[in-house]
Amino acid sequence: MNILAIHTQHDANITISSDNEIVLVLELERVFRKRYFECSNNELEFEREWKIVMDIATHFTQILEFDFVITNWVIPSKLKILKKIIKAKGWLTCDHHLAHAALGYYDSNLKNPLILSFDGGGNDGVFNFYSIIDNKISLLNRSLVNVGIAYRLLATLMPEVTHNEPQPRGGHLSLAGKLMGYSALGVVQQQWLGALTEYYKYFQYPMQALYSLSQAIDVDLEESTVLDNTLARNLAASSQKALEIFTINEIENMLTQSSYDGIVLTGGAALNVINNTSIKDYFNLPVYIPSAPNDCGISLGSILAKFPPKHYQYKAYLGLPLHADLPDEIVAVGRKFTLPEIAHLVVNCNAIIGVARDRAEVGPRALGNRSIICYPDSIQKKEIINDKIKFREWYRPLAPVIKEDSAKLLFGRDVISPFMSFAYPFSFDLQGKFPTVEHIDKTARLQTVSSVQNKWLYDLLSEVEAISGFPILLNTSFNTKGKPLLNSTSEAIEILKSTDLTHVIIEDLIFYKEDFK
Repeated sequence: MNILAIHTQHDANITISSDNEIVLVLELERVFRKRYFECSNNELEFEREWKIVMDIATHFTQILEFDFVITNWVIPSKLKILKKIIKAKGWLTCDHHLAHAALGYYDSNLKNPLILSFDGGGNDGVFNFYSIIDNKISLLNRSLVNVGIAYRLLATLMPEVTHNEPQPRGGHLSLAGKLMGYSALGVVQQQWLGALTEYYKYFQYPMQALYSLSQAIDVDLEESTVLDNTLARNLAASSQKALEIFTINEIENMLTQSSYDGIVLTGGAALNVINNTSIKDYFNLPVYIPSAPNDCGISLGSILAKFPPKHYQYKAYLGLPLHADLPDEIVAVGRKFTLPEIAHLVVNCNAIIGVARDRAEVGPRALGNRSIICYPDSIQKKEIINDKIKFREWYRPLAPVIKEDSAKLLFGRDVISPFMSFAYPFSFDLQGKFPTVEHIDKTARLQTVSSVQNKWLYDLLSEVEAISGFPILLNTSFNTKGKPLLNSTSEAIEILKSTDLTHVIIEDLIFYKEDFK
């Protein structure tokens, strides 16, 4: 049976399964090269976009007709267009948060988790709790709490986050990730926490929320406010702490109603690694977040929700292979390499290397196949990557990737974090040793990798360990400011030429910057 699932709104994506196996997850931003891509409201443009997408998908999978197509929150006029383009025997729909919940549940391997799906909005709610009843995902509680928009809204008042650029009401989607890193610059104002917790609980719309918060903390706040940096930083830190307090309270209220073997967090708000870590530490239960908790996992979750698998093992690398579009004379410049040679370059030669190989990872975080790597032993490398490669804010954190079996050595705990879902401080004797990936608050948003998940990356870490004594690399996404993860060989070479990258790996070849001078 061949199934296609479609999500057309921001972070638009499709998933195709064949005979109960997921064969492709395609994020449309990778095709159209626009971050957070949302399909056009113009019907002619919408049709053009989906013809392009379906041509790519059917060419890769060789599946031309589907038994079922599942849509998620597609309005009737757009659904008619999809039905004109796609050949299918049957059409189904799946609710937004049910899709989030299904992906988190089936990916987690937990038997009876409490599931929280929370974000900035869905057709079936914004803050939903689920549990497993009679082997089915069942809604426990749906509230109007909108932490997604409430969190971003405060970022619109902070010039170091927005650069004073105009924002859509509630703030651009990119602000949430920036604000999370920015919050480490401030000092939590204890006297604000009660009011900020109420702000999250009773948020309705921007004017109401900011007015009520302004009255409660005695700070002038409205949608046109531009806070001074000290006040903005303290508000960011306090807002982050209030979000943690609020979410923990809501989860605690639900946990008292039954016995659970863990917690699944999903929806866009589950990208907040500080909140995830607080929840995990507070409840001392397994906490699981999928690689695509935000809307780029909606189509995959829709298939799992409508056709629950008996046995499911998620793979992170289900995107397209690289689009090979380099001319032969450029390909000829590339050299074969060995992993010990790459380890030598990063540890001994201060190399900063873009890696583009195999199929793309699913979700917003690079997991080794579309990554920039280096040995994280200097603050200068962090400055180079943020300022001269990714062209982004100086306060944005960079993540370490480590071997899963080395977590205790490096972080003093047996933490498993394959999708950069948690942030912890390094072991006491290693604090300050890896400043490229140690954030301002002394934590690091770690990725753990096993030889099963990504053997190439795991083996490279082993080679790095053989030279340096530590199986650790910096891993950040291979892209530049405002762009999605790269999807073509020519883009990889262009970034090598135009930034301070020193090398690029494309499949089994390495390219040196000096080759293009």
